[in-house]
Amino acid sequence: MEEKGKKVTKTERKHREFAKQYVLNAYNACRAYMLAYQNDNKKTAASNAYKLLKKKEVQKYINEFEALPIANQISKSELIQDVIKIRNEAFAIGSLRDALKASEMLLKALGYNEADKIEVDGNVDISIDFNFANDTEPEKD
Repeated sequence: MEEKGKKVTKTERKHREFAKQYVLNAYNACRAYMLAYQNDNKKTAASNAYKLLKKKEVQKYINEFEALPIANQISKSELIQDVIKIRNEAFAIGSLRDALKASEMLLKALGYNEADKIEVDGNVDISIDFNFANDTEPEKD
């Protein structure tokens, strides 16, 4: 997406990050602005995101980013960072359900959700005793 040898300005980097977040966050401009510009004010984010979407260069970045295969759009570490942010935000506003869901996603992404495996090598004797307390002995003739 960046041309070789061309110096990228801070504004261009922010515009590219906004475009990336816009696509990755299901075209939620407010959320994309908040992530790209580290801004927590929803009113400011919504207003500035609207202005950014009108810019031709931002639209160009969005189109470029949409053309990339999904694997190139986000790395596992970026995904984990985003989920951590979401979890922390959910805890901060008291949304335990969302915080737990984000924690569950983290565990899965990090591989901690796999069941412990117990391997047995060799022969194992198993004895099963069926004891039915209500059964009576069969009558003998």
